[in-house]
Amino acid sequence: NLSFENWKEIERHDSIGFNSWVLHDFVPTFYALETSKNKVIAESRINQLNLRNEEYKNIPIFIQYQHMISAKMNYAKLNLPKNNIFYNAPYMPNTTNLNVLRNLIGKWIEKGHSSFCDLMHYSASLSYMIGLGYFMGYENIVLLGIDLNNSNYFFEDDIANKRSKEFSIMYSEHIRKKLNYTAENSHLTISKEVTSGYGCLPIDVFVEEIKAALITKGVRLSIGDKNSRLFPLLPLHNFS
Repeated sequence: NLSFENWKEIERHDSIGFNSWVLHDFVPTFYALETSKNKVIAESRINQLNLRNEEYKNIPIFIQYQHMISAKMNYAKLNLPKNNIFYNAPYMPNTTNLNVLRNLIGKWIEKGHSSFCDLMHYSASLSYMIGLGYFMGYENIVLLGIDLNNSNYFFEDDIANKRSKEFSIMYSEHIRKKLNYTAENSHLTISKEVTSGYGCLPIDVFVEEIKAALITKGVRLSIGDKNSRLFPLLPLHNFS
């Protein structure tokens, strides 16, 4: 739903795409990858990166190590420069106690960070992405496409490109049908029932806590769309 002018503004700044973002035409400054436990989906992402080798050859890629091991996958077939691939094993705390989470975030934000393995990954990919922005020293972090009102992804949209539409068929077969999970359902990461199953609070709870912690460090976290479930929890970014 972003306009041409919005994309030109994004292009003037640093950006990070994650997981299936490689399907999108826009090439970000950084790319982060969590390995899907579904082998077909995981291999498809590797194939897409290889197909776009020329566009992504200078893009630093962050690969979450625990998810790769859990999925029993590796990236030996990824044909991109090895010196641009960074594996990291972030903290993955499990707690459904808000006070414990608040204390964890407080201690984490005050800790001197010396490596990307000091990242925190809690409840959803979003926590990891915000952490990357903070670690790399950005003072303004804007969340785009993080709507959370439903589980629909950009690659399933009617105006998506050809490779996205091909992937969406695969995604429907291997993820949606197996989970009986439609695009109209709320996003899994905001469901207390779902996130408590893996020992976490919903991601919007985390976002509220990390927002407050980042403010103490002079870092502003905002949202790009007022229709997002995270608005007005997060202030709206004003595109110029």
